[in-house]
Amino acid sequence: MPKELNQVNIGILGGIGPESSAEFYHNLIKGIQKRFKIKSTNDFPHIILNSIAIQDMIDLNIKNSEINPILEGLVELDQFKPDFNAIICNSANSFHDYLSKNTATEILNLRTIILKHIRNKQLKKIGVLGTFTTQYNLYNYPNIEVIALPHYLCKWINNIILKINRGENVCTSELDESVNYLVSHGAEEIILGCTEIELIGKNIPNTINPMALLLEEVLCRISSLVMKKTA
Repeated sequence: MPKELNQVNIGILGGIGPESSAEFYHNLIKGIQKRFKIKSTNDFPHIILNSIAIQDMIDLNIKNSEINPILEGLVELDQFKPDFNAIICNSANSFHDYLSKNTATEILNLRTIILKHIRNKQLKKIGVLGTFTTQYNLYNYPNIEVIALPHYLCKWINNIILKINRGENVCTSELDESVNYLVSHGAEEIILGCTEIELIGKNIPNTINPMALLLEEVLCRISSLVMKKTA
């Protein structure tokens, strides 16, 4: 049954890392204001941002038991009975199926969202600028050639992520060698496969920004839930 906008409940699992979660929340508010022509604070939907603490997810062999803080965070969101949940962290989305089976609320599927974008643009060869987990698990699509970074560059990306989460200044130019590697190996577009990388790499040309595409999906889901106004 359609709802008023302020009856919609949105669950957001963030904190991995906190800065990107804050940017997502800020952009979500701006998107809601623009799309739904907000007139007062009473018009906004109920948004629950659960920023959790968890070890940096930069390794490839992460076990289900090691993502318990994510599962616990989603279970906490379930208590608010959201219409859907969104996980901002790319690496955490690698465990979408496991998390969905063990929680009550639908979790938006970032992997599917990015695949839809790739197919719409008819891309055949993509690069991934992210952690080991996002390169080899989340964005490893069948029938699409995925260019992963060599081990030494992936470790470099991991170090950049850690620096950003510590609050250290990081320049976009620190991504140049990794971007050049992917472009030189034929990447038509490059997935910014970590929210920290999205923060500093948004002006790099020919990139796919998962956080922006997830935001658009959230706005579309809100639209599908909201009561249609009649003239």
